[in-house]
Amino acid sequence: MGFELVTPSVYFTLECQWGTYPRLDRQWITSVVRAGTGMEQRSSLISTVRYGMEFDIETKDYEQTSWLLKNVMKNAGAVWGMPIWPYKTNLVAVLSAGQSAVQVEDTTGREFTTGQEVIIIQSLSKWEVFTLQTVTVGYGMGGSVEYYLNAAASLSQGFTRSAKVFPVFPADVEIETGPVGYDSAVATVRAMHTKRSELST
Repeated sequence: MGFELVTPSVYFTLECQWGTYPRLDRQWITSVVRAGTGMEQRSSLISTVRYGMEFDIETKDYEQTSWLLKNVMKNAGAVWGMPIWPYKTNLVAVLSAGQSAVQVEDTTGREFTTGQEVIIIQSLSKWEVFTLQTVTVGYGMGGSVEYYLNAAASLSQGFTRSAKVFPVFPADVEIETGPVGYDSAVATVRAMHTKRSELST
């Protein structure tokens, strides 16, 4: 029996405004044991990094504006699945429904972790989340490096090469809206790795 982070109930699929680059914080929680000699021993209290992120949004049309305002009201207290925007990578080839090996441009330095959720975003309304089983690196024709994110189960949808892929973290989210019009709005989003947990056996 133990405690695990809760599963997100809603996912943030409206991309950040890249002109104001997302601000990403990474934290580890450790315990410190100090001996009488002054020597210290540190040990991790969590197995994975905890994230915090702040970014800006500027909607471009009625669909985006409606999505943002609806979710501010409807999911204010929910645990969000938050894409880690700075770790974006793109699909290399068209992805068909039923596949489980997702070939992407690169995974270097992007912290895709086994057991973590990953989201593929084609558009605001077309996306899919999968649990990452493994990350593999191979070599293609001519010695080119190939990167794969292997899903724990087959995907239910297909995606074109314009789709973007992000690791996801479970977050408590604050959305502060600015000026709002019929088809445009601006907002600042602050996401902190949720501390809420559920009992598991």
